Amino acid sequence: MDCGVPFCQGNTGCPLGNIPKWNDYVSKQNWRQALEQLLQANNFPEFTGHNRFSGLAAAAQLNKVGHANKDAILICTGSLIPRDFSTANREAKEICFAMEFLGKSQRIVSDKEDIWEGLNAKGKQVIVLGGGDTATDCTATYERYPDNPWPIIFRTDYGHEERKGITSDDPRLFGFATKKFLVSKSGSGQKILTGLLMIRVDWKKDENGAWRISEIEDSEEEMSCDLCILAMGFLGPEKIDHDLMGKTTLAGPGGVVLAPIQN
Repeated sequence: MDCGVPFCQGNTGCPLGNIPKWNDYVSKQNWRQALEQLLQANNFPEFTGHNRFSGLAAAAQLNKVGHANKDAILICTGSLIPRDFSTANREAKEICFAMEFLGKSQRIVSDKEDIWEGLNAKGKQVIVLGGGDTATDCTATYERYPDNPWPIIFRTDYGHEERKGITSDDPRLFGFATKKFLVSKSGSGQKILTGLLMIRVDWKKDENGAWRISEIEDSEEEMSCDLCILAMGFLGPEKIDHDLMGKTTLAGPGGVVLAPIQN
């Protein structure tokens, strides 16, 4: 590891900063010391990618401390309330949140169309609005459907790299904002998504040095799609009954969970 300051210890590398240490142990065949060094800063080195198991990590830390008694309940249910945005024709059926799409995709092995409730992406032109890990997961999930060309907004990651490897084209579009959803109407009057009206935007600093977004005049463009997935982040965890004082049971979506309280 004689390479000056390793990238894994720099600002753009491994946030744990201890890779050279356990790599050095491995090179000397000191596997036990390497594992102990690794586990000091990483509870689950076997998990790769963008996994964030807060509940498991908390449990691992508590196991390390070794408390025998249970004086508190730690709730690690994740952040699942999606960020939405209000624009014309948002109520069209073919617009969904990322977790709804991903959840239905997990049930694809059942080979039943009714699980999709109209959100099956196979053979459709799809747009994902968002640039984070969840948007990437939507990209990768959809990419596994054959013969589905689709545009993706912002950022590249493993899902986008898969797309680029197939088409040789960069799937990203930068500097666009969605003005409204374009729809047609069915015979029953239901709005059917046909595309997005987008406009190019620019970022500039104001007089206080803060970045502000502004629309570029006469730069509107229409983009066709049959399904739009909203992956613009999350606002917080789902609302749960957190008033646990004096309770001996907890009500959950799957029924009543026993949680004995001695005191």
